[in-house]
Amino acid sequence: MKYETHLDRDISIEGTSPQGEIRCKYDTLVKFFGQPLEGNGITSVTAEWIVLFHNRQKNKQVLVHIHDMIPAKSAEEQEIWDISGHSRDAYRYIIDLLNDYVVDNEDEDDYVYYRKEYTDDGED
Repeated sequence: MKYETHLDRDISIEGTSPQGEIRCKYDTLVKFFGQPLEGNGITSVTAEWIVLFHNRQKNKQVLVHIHDMIPAKSAEEQEIWDISGHSRDAYRYIIDLLNDYVVDNEDEDDYVYYRKEYTDDGED
């Protein structure tokens, strides 16, 4: 599935809400989505990626905002990432993409774990 990131063009995250959490290494996210945006100093976010998936079969786009909310000592040490979007598809697209990569490459240094998918009302 094709996607664009914040490195390709400006993508608004307006209207997104929490959809779940994943456990994943910072380096794995950089492999896929490039260098993150740095935090703005207003919130506790220190690193974030904005991804727009293009699902041509379903003729839709899925916006995903990956970010830390409870930072580790540095973004590079972070392992728990919040996934936000306009629907739960945001969470599912990220999980599918990253898990397919880890399984296909059998790289012991990479991992992605399902952590928590929120329900429609935003609670687990």
